[in-house]
Amino acid sequence: MSDTSNWSTKINVRLLGSNPLIKVINIFIAIMQFLTGNLHRGVLSEEKECLVIDLKVKFLWFFLKSEEVLKIIKTRISGIKVSTTKTWFIFRSTIVQIYAAGVSENIGYEVKVPYKEIKEKAETWLS
Repeated sequence: MSDTSNWSTKINVRLLGSNPLIKVINIFIAIMQFLTGNLHRGVLSEEKECLVIDLKVKFLWFFLKSEEVLKIIKTRISGIKVSTTKTWFIFRSTIVQIYAAGVSENIGYEVKVPYKEIKEKAETWLS
């Protein structure tokens, strides 16, 4: 049985928040990671029966250093928090937090899609 992604979005794997200082720090971190060839990437995707959070770290821009995949079965999700905050009209963050049975860590990421889109998706994950 092969699972294919029905929907996916890039996620921010650095600091969370709409504070301008956090945004500047994230940009600085991203530039430093690019210059050193240490790239961090993340994708949140939806498959038929589960959510998949795929985190990858590459070194020297191309070589895979580590990869982490977390699959959460939709029936195990007990709650989802979707929030958006704006600061100074130009700094905006849309954050999704997933609460699931059996997952010991707090799962929260800034997503690169509009609030309305992720809110609608989150509602389908709970049903």
